[in-house]
Amino acid sequence: VSTLSVQLDTLKPFIKKGQPGVRLAAVTTLRHVAETNPFVLASEGIERDIIAALDLETEPEIKKLLERVFCIIMEVGCEENPSKWIQFCQNVILNENAGGSAGDAGDFLDDDEDGEGGFDDPGDGNDAQEESEATGSCLETRLFVMESLGSVFKWVSEDDRHWDIVKATNGSSEGDWLILQLQNLVNSGFKICTGNVPKLRPKGIHLLNIAVEKF
Repeated sequence: VSTLSVQLDTLKPFIKKGQPGVRLAAVTTLRHVAETNPFVLASEGIERDIIAALDLETEPEIKKLLERVFCIIMEVGCEENPSKWIQFCQNVILNENAGGSAGDAGDFLDDDEDGEGGFDDPGDGNDAQEESEATGSCLETRLFVMESLGSVFKWVSEDDRHWDIVKATNGSSEGDWLILQLQNLVNSGFKICTGNVPKLRPKGIHLLNIAVEKF
């Protein structure tokens, strides 16, 4: 077990519970780790904890720090493994890990349409995270993740194989290329822009527009 893994195991509970000062200290430390060692942090799977913390957080300053950490690790992660991050964002936005199938994702859990769900007193961190996983992320978190998903086009490396299907499918061209995720991105954009949450629909249209511009 690496030293970083031990440090993260210590930090994780405190980014989701405790007094605001405790959460701020934990998230500030996490941001420092992200800025100094982003590639290692991106491989640790901390993104689920960050999203769970965002669902619970009520302090704007702490929310901004959490969003900053997520963007840092997603940006570096997309350089080599964009498909992982695309799938993760899709699961959060469409609530596909919330006990329903992808076919049910069009409902978007509209109980959260006012964007206020998930921001009650977190109480016990473990209970709160389990509840978040059972019901899906709140609208404000999903809007943020939707913006992050739209940034994947600029966060992948400049390798031509991300944009050229012939080069990407060349027999000697092994790798995780963005163009091979195009159908997945289009399907998600369609689900989002035809869902029943008005605030998400323009984001889905924007994602489709970016895909058309890039490809």
